[in-house]
Amino acid sequence: MTTPANKVAALQRIIASAFTSLMFTSIMICAVCDLAISGGFSWSLIAMSSILYAWVIIIPTISYGKAGIRKSLVSLTLSTLPYLFVLQRIIESEPRIFLIGSQVFAVSIIYLWIAYFLFRNPKGRFIRSSAIALLLFVVLHVAINAILARILGQSLFDIWDMIGIASVVSVSTSLLLVDTLVRSARSQLTP
Repeated sequence: MTTPANKVAALQRIIASAFTSLMFTSIMICAVCDLAISGGFSWSLIAMSSILYAWVIIIPTISYGKAGIRKSLVSLTLSTLPYLFVLQRIIESEPRIFLIGSQVFAVSIIYLWIAYFLFRNPKGRFIRSSAIALLLFVVLHVAINAILARILGQSLFDIWDMIGIASVVSVSTSLLLVDTLVRSARSQLTP
């Protein structure tokens, strides 16, 4: 007897197979085109390694649905530094790829894991979790700007950063206010 869970699992297997076939086909097309155009592998190495990197991160979520999000985060955590290393080796003309990428990745992956745990079991606190995630996004934004300012020698903030941060903080504050009002209304309705 086919249950809804079995149908979902079968559909996930079909989509995962189609996605894998599409990625493999893309890698082959890049390789063939690069060989035909330049007689070797040059730009296609970037495309092929990026496609493989994307596949490693995305396939767990496709294969396992909501349960695969954690697996995808683990894949992202484990595969990004090797990917950046490979990219650095391929693009030798820009020596700061790994330096910048690894530092931005470090603060970004911390943010993503915190956001994952915030939303994993919100138990009626989705609005509050969203507000906290947005506030933490501001911290992430500032951290990334600080990394780029230090390495590239550019300014820490410009007007667009300030506008973006102000917008995110105002949305987060509004969500916290809504959450407080909703919780207050619920507590008054509960005997």
